Amino acid sequence: MEGKTANPAIRQCMIHGGNTQDIYIGDHAKAIAGDCEIFANTCPNVTIKNGSNPTIRSCKIHDGKSNGIWITDKDSLCY
Repeated sequence: MEGKTANPAIRQCMIHGGNTQDIYIGDHAKAIAGDCEIFANTCPNVTIKNGSNPTIRSCKIHDGKSNGIWITDKDSLCY
């Protein structure tokens, strides 16, 4: 999800076992993630970048090999 016009809603999902950011919100995007379980990912489970403004509520974020939620202005996508 990138850009000022991006405004998706992700609800009641299970996201796990990925090798990249599983939810990436960048470049002033808005997004809503609710009632999701996000876990066991290699890179940050949720990445928020460059002035984005997401709403994350009632989500279980756990057991990742990196950060749970990563807020950054860096260009590299995986920490």
